[in-house]
Formats: sequence, C-alpha cells, structure tokens
Amino acid sequence: MNGLMDELAVAEDAAKKAYIERVWKMTRGELFNEVMRVQKESAKLLTAYGNEINRLKTILVEHNISDGLH
Repeated sequence: MNGLMDELAVAEDAAKKAYIERVWKMTRGELFNEVMRVQKESAKLLTAYGNEINRLKTILVEHNISDGLH
C-alpha cells in the first residue's frame, strides 16, 4: 500500500510541476482566464459543500441528534 501511495505522491508532484510550468508561460489574458476558471470551480465546491452540510444538519434534526456544537 505504501508503494501505491508513493506513486500517487510522485504523480501528484509531477502534475503540480506541469501546471506551474504551464501557468508560468501564460500571457496576462490567459492567466486572468485561468484565475477566473479556478475561482469558478472553487465557488462550485464551496456551494456543494455548503449544500452537503445543510443536508446533514437536516438529517440530524430529523433524527433528533445533536451535532455536538448546539
């Protein structure tokens, strides 16, 4: 299992390096578009996670279970 994790880490490092190299070569316009793309994806993830939190809170309320905070 550790071998697989090491391979994934190497692949992840290689992907990060390739992305950084690609971004470094971008024009201002391309870089702006990339920043906007990343921001859009980030907003999607935050919305999805917020929806999931609300769904789980609803389940807790329906089953009368405390979330440990309230």
